[in-house]
Amino acid sequence: MLNETDAIENDWAAFRWAVGGAVSLFRGFELPIRNASEVPKRLEYLQGKMRNKHIIGYIAAIVVFVGFSRFFLIFPATLMRIGCIVTMAGSAFLAFQLRLNHIKRRAAACSSNGISPIQKYRAVLLHMRDFHSGSWLVSRMIVCIPGPLLFSYVSSVTAICLRRLYGRNHCFRGAVYPRSAAESKTFT
Repeated sequence: MLNETDAIENDWAAFRWAVGGAVSLFRGFELPIRNASEVPKRLEYLQGKMRNKHIIGYIAAIVVFVGFSRFFLIFPATLMRIGCIVTMAGSAFLAFQLRLNHIKRRAAACSSNGISPIQKYRAVLLHMRDFHSGSWLVSRMIVCIPGPLLFSYVSSVTAICLRRLYGRNHCFRGAVYPRSAAESKTFT
């Protein structure tokens, strides 16, 4: 067994092959299109899949927005609140991009009445590729990543400082807002 692990230790191609094989077990397998009569069914399936992913994206953006708005009201640290605001702006931007993508997809579907189903299927695939790469992806990363990073960094630094100040076992709300010296000693 040890010799086998030594043999594949630096073989990244084998690793990617193994991981790709394992991932394909959990993903729906799509058969290749054999003739032109299958294209409209596949196009409907693909558009339904995109619609479901958009709904999941909307739900995720709403959950993040509501969660971080609650964190904004709970936590007193200014940098944590700034992180909450940036994260809420990122989730609103993601919802806006999903809506804009939905509008563009609908407009492309309505304007492509005179073309063949194969060209329509190709246009939908190109539209999906463009949404998940290029400037769309970069703008999502620029807007969505800094807020949670700032929030988690400040919350971890705050937790470390509170542990040093009040001891290991403290109630977070009581440690942030001690009312008296006697109450603050109960949290240690």
